[in-house]
Amino acid sequence: MRRFLMPVISLFASSLMAEQVGNMEYKLPEIQENWKIANEFHGNAKRKSSTVIYIPESDTSENMQEFFAVHVSNLPSENLDEESLKKPFDVLFPGQEIEMTILEKDASSAMYAWAAKEEFFKGLGRVFTNENGTSMISWQAENADIFEAHREVVVKALKEAKIVNNK
Repeated sequence: MRRFLMPVISLFASSLMAEQVGNMEYKLPEIQENWKIANEFHGNAKRKSSTVIYIPESDTSENMQEFFAVHVSNLPSENLDEESLKKPFDVLFPGQEIEMTILEKDASSAMYAWAAKEEFFKGLGRVFTNENGTSMISWQAENADIFEAHREVVVKALKEAKIVNNK
């Protein structure tokens, strides 16, 4: 009986635990399979930043159809308006029309949806600003079926993300 209970308890507890990068606490979206870390980047002493990119466990970096990323930085953010949020996407997708829509906003964060018009790339994200810098959490799908199938689960994960004080 004990052999059976320990794995079950471990699986249940791990699904309740949050991940953390810098001051960003979050849960990975509960899609039909687990996520794995595809890449990690860390800045230097002057530009303190960390980025972690997750992909579905069955994907590889070469064949991924979606990814989930978390980025924290000590750099200040611009405004939390559509034009400011759109700037990084203009760099990632040069020459393409980017549609940006703010879904929810408060004094220190904005949740948004974006789409690159010429190719199918869509995503959802949330950016936080505070005295320590900027924290972003985002998800991108490269397939309309995946975007629609996972949208609500991703929105839930974005809403649950939060800034925590590390003491």
